[in-house]
Amino acid sequence: MPRGVTGGEYVAPAEDVFERQHSGSLSNPQFAGLVGQVGLHARRGAPWACRLLYRWLAVEESDTRRVILLKTMIEVGCRDCPLDMLTRLVAVPHTDVCQEAAHLLVLAGPSGERALLATLGRLRGYLLAISLGQLASGNGPLDVATVASYANHPNQHVRLGTLGTLAVRGDGTCTGKLAAAIDRSDIPTRDAALTALVTIGGPDAVDAVLKRLSIDAARRSRPETLTVELALNYLGQHAQTRPDALTHARTLIVDHWHRRDEAEIAWIRKNLPQVAPETPEPISPPSSQAAAGMRRPVLARLHRMMQDSM
Repeated sequence: MPRGVTGGEYVAPAEDVFERQHSGSLSNPQFAGLVGQVGLHARRGAPWACRLLYRWLAVEESDTRRVILLKTMIEVGCRDCPLDMLTRLVAVPHTDVCQEAAHLLVLAGPSGERALLATLGRLRGYLLAISLGQLASGNGPLDVATVASYANHPNQHVRLGTLGTLAVRGDGTCTGKLAAAIDRSDIPTRDAALTALVTIGGPDAVDAVLKRLSIDAARRSRPETLTVELALNYLGQHAQTRPDALTHARTLIVDHWHRRDEAEIAWIRKNLPQVAPETPEPISPPSSQAAAGMRRPVLARLHRMMQDSM
């Protein structure tokens, strides 16, 4: 049989060398080094390199080595891994394997996202939360209805993964789901739902947010939550449509001004001075430019959190 031909299929000489090394007994560090070498070839455009990584991943049973392979494939741009292989790995009860496989599915584009969304129904707990959260890194239209159906899930991690994705890729159609989530008893869910309302929510949640603000404005400020700031931000976004809601919010804030801390007071005076007690009535809604200026730091904070989690 000619050199470079195995079972009738052409194999690049370098691929053959790496395959023989892989078949030997390797420690995890040696395995990582070998995968890294193949990854360099993939980065340089060698057509066999990604194919070789896919083949190794298909037979690998060690979660540690699966993570090494998946991370390398993500770093070097191997985007054509068989989707059924990745959906199986998403369901592996190892958080790093799930996270990297879900990330690679999202990077595969619409077909990968559809495969990941179809897998959600058989995931539970943290694996479901991870998969929903990874959708935040995708591009293009999102199946908002499917993702939003998890916004009020009993598991807090699932809620937070869902709400984070909706905040960056959702749209106004999920406003009702977000409004329902702000009534949860845990602060992280409330803040995440309000954050999503600020970034992509429509005006339909104004009354729900006013109700939430009436509760939180009457409490002393707490450094662990941004509920008051986020509620005011959302109401400011839609004050052109509902100026009455901004007037109501001003009454709530002024009546409990002594309960605000320095950070909240500073934010109000800088971003929404209309609700500060020194601003005479009647008040005017913020301009579109001012509303956008309030929304930008919220989006920037979201993107920082996404980068830190990757």
